[in-house]
Amino acid sequence: MPGGNLKDPEKGLNFKGRLESVIRETKEETGIKLINPVLRGVILFDNSERVFKNWKNFQDFLVYVFVAEKYSGRLKKTSKEGIPMWIDENLINYTEKNEGDSKIYEWLKDSRNFTGVIYHKGKNLDKEKTFVDYL
Repeated sequence: MPGGNLKDPEKGLNFKGRLESVIRETKEETGIKLINPVLRGVILFDNSERVFKNWKNFQDFLVYVFVAEKYSGRLKKTSKEGIPMWIDENLINYTEKNEGDSKIYEWLKDSRNFTGVIYHKGKNLDKEKTFVDYL
């Protein structure tokens, strides 16, 4: 899943900034321009008990999860984030990813919008505290 940070003009209470950010980040990382992305979920990553391997940013953060059925452009061969690739959704469970991303994919399988909180205890997902609410 492509992702990133909001640039200054995208921050604040204006939802349009989140929409612009998902289009910009996806284009930068994959070469694909999303057409009419739709917000499906908002997740709080509670990092209060999380241990990061090489990251000193321990603050909590919100993740806005968008989906789009239409796009334009071609997938890049590489980006500074890695090698973008299409993965058949039936094979997602068999690809390498962190535990938080696994939860996002799991929650997206339901057709409803959602809010969730992802907790970690040390380096691992805290499965007892992690939860989702469907709207």
